[in-house]
Amino acid sequence: MKIVIPVAGMGTRLQPHTFSTPKSLMHVAGKPILGHILDCVKDIGIEEAIFVTGPMGDKIRAYVKTNYTFKTRFVDQKEPLGLGHAIGCAAPYFGKSPVLIILGDTILDFDFKKFVGSRTSVLGVKQIETNARQFGIVFTDKNGRVTKIVEKPDVESGLAAVGLYLVRDGAQLAKTLASMVAEGAKSSREYQLTDALQRMIDRGNVFSTATVEGWFDCGGMKALLATNRYMLPRNSNSYTPKRVLKDNIVIQPVNIHDSCEIFQSIIGPHVTIAEGARITKCQIADSIIETHASVSECILENSIIGPNAVLKGKKINLNLGDSSIVDFG
Repeated sequence: MKIVIPVAGMGTRLQPHTFSTPKSLMHVAGKPILGHILDCVKDIGIEEAIFVTGPMGDKIRAYVKTNYTFKTRFVDQKEPLGLGHAIGCAAPYFGKSPVLIILGDTILDFDFKKFVGSRTSVLGVKQIETNARQFGIVFTDKNGRVTKIVEKPDVESGLAAVGLYLVRDGAQLAKTLASMVAEGAKSSREYQLTDALQRMIDRGNVFSTATVEGWFDCGGMKALLATNRYMLPRNSNSYTPKRVLKDNIVIQPVNIHDSCEIFQSIIGPHVTIAEGARITKCQIADSIIETHASVSECILENSIIGPNAVLKGKKINLNLGDSSIVDFG
């Protein structure tokens, strides 16, 4: 089985952080989003993991190569022409293998081994009761077989596609995507993966669905912080170096990297502090402090402090991009 993870998106909802950090490398519950994804799939029998990257692809490559040993390939998506186009960039390398597609900004608390064990192609879905029109919606017949996939239809409720796709016939998917690009078959100015899957269904390919209750789209600040709150108590994601407990109050769950320096502070609950950060005389809750940030004399809640940022000051809610300096003193 080959795994395709598109990570070329610009992450506009997480700006200014994503001006210099790929969205999939934003930290949540102690590791980058991409780390959570790869830890879930590393034991399911990966023939090759294909990453479709964009302008900061070198950072994706460096992270994966440093932390994982399975066979990898990195493919550049030169133009942002949609998810279907991104998967099409990887399609020449599918061969005859089944293909598992996972969106690179999505964390799934889910049994992947059971999912990939299905004999048919499968779409991960979750029932949405309100405002379903912002998602791709899956329609099924009485036997649970997928009959239609529609990108952002005008419906209030339905089965939303959660960004997890198992396509048993990778060669057929590659051929379908190539024909769409050759025809210029775009929807909303992009090549949609849902359109390619619909073409396959119309030609007789069988797709079923699997319910994914633990679905977290980390594309925006509020969603990232909510995912951090959910993930920290689970799967051994909480961690505090013993030396941090000597001079500080730590309210679990939190994840504090071994290399952090923390002095006279109250940390937690639901705080992730990444590598090399320095915290002095702060009270921090429900927040993410990125790599090598420096925060002093602050009360922070519901905040994200970007890599290398420096913050001194007072009680605030803040969305501070990387390499910024804010001094309220």
